[in-house]
Amino acid sequence: MATTLLIWCRDDEKVTDAAKDYPAEFRYSGCRLAALSQTLGRLSGNDRLIITAHGNPYSFGDKGDSFSDFTVDKFADVLRHKAPDGWSGSIYFDTCYGLTFARSLKIEIADEFPHLKLFGCEGGTSMKVDLSKHQQA
Repeated sequence: MATTLLIWCRDDEKVTDAAKDYPAEFRYSGCRLAALSQTLGRLSGNDRLIITAHGNPYSFGDKGDSFSDFTVDKFADVLRHKAPDGWSGSIYFDTCYGLTFARSLKIEIADEFPHLKLFGCEGGTSMKVDLSKHQQA
């Protein structure tokens, strides 16, 4: 199982710096949709993806644009087009209200990724990536 850390935050050094301390085999820091093909394309088997960013129950992204880089629908579409078919690992939304986001996303992608496990934090989070605080959606 490999871990990919996706730091989806351009405008908050606290988020970026805290994520740098988390051990991962692969990491991507930035906010470019074009980079997601390679980042998500390497996932297979029970690999896990950790996403750290700002968030609310309906979206995640940069602080400066009201976290709206990815709504549930938009991220579901990205997964459908860029993640490998049959990927059965897990996604951890290390974002504020990541559990609510994960629950909504689970409904959207159930047909395409029936074995993918989604996790998130309830309510607000600290800046540090801490998977022990996540609950499964």
